[in-house]
Amino acid sequence: MTRRAGRTTLEAVAVAAVVLVAAAGCGVPTTDGPQPLPSEVAALAPDVQGDVPSATPTRLTDLAWVKGHRLRLSPRTVLASDTASQASAALAAVIAGPSPAEQARGLSTEVPPDLVATLVLEGKSAIVDLRGPNDRAASGNVTLATAQLALAVLLVPGVDSVTFTVEGTPADVPRADGKVRPGPVTLVDYASLLAGRQKR
Repeated sequence: MTRRAGRTTLEAVAVAAVVLVAAAGCGVPTTDGPQPLPSEVAALAPDVQGDVPSATPTRLTDLAWVKGHRLRLSPRTVLASDTASQASAALAAVIAGPSPAEQARGLSTEVPPDLVATLVLEGKSAIVDLRGPNDRAASGNVTLATAQLALAVLLVPGVDSVTFTVEGTPADVPRADGKVRPGPVTLVDYASLLAGRQKR
């Protein structure tokens, strides 16, 4: 990730995360590469769901919201007719923030509301490009924010990985293990942040 002025929240805090990891020195797992899907993630993975009967095509999807220092999944109905439109709608919904009912259940967000995201789906891999003002770059928890954005897409049936770019440039992104790396993320990368699913 380049370090020029005017970078987005994801980019600026990712650099800070690298410094924190270097300062920690040890205790961070060093295993890279594909890992088996943890049982707790498998339990949270969405079932393949068809359209909800409606005059307008809709689908039920899960969004990740912050509660304490963890993430909880909450179901949300979005306008969608296929995998790509469901993933895009879920991404837009998580950027818009939790509903009043979700807020009443103590759910919040670390995703800036002024963030702009576009999604392209290539097979089972999504590319999410992020753009937005830089004035909130150093605030909030970028790992949780990144996890919220990634999970909005990864919890859509038919999407296996997400690659983030910032204004078209491939971005290094923080994982739950404290590492900041380039390349796609999967459910495994944020498994330890998930605390369960809330009902409506």
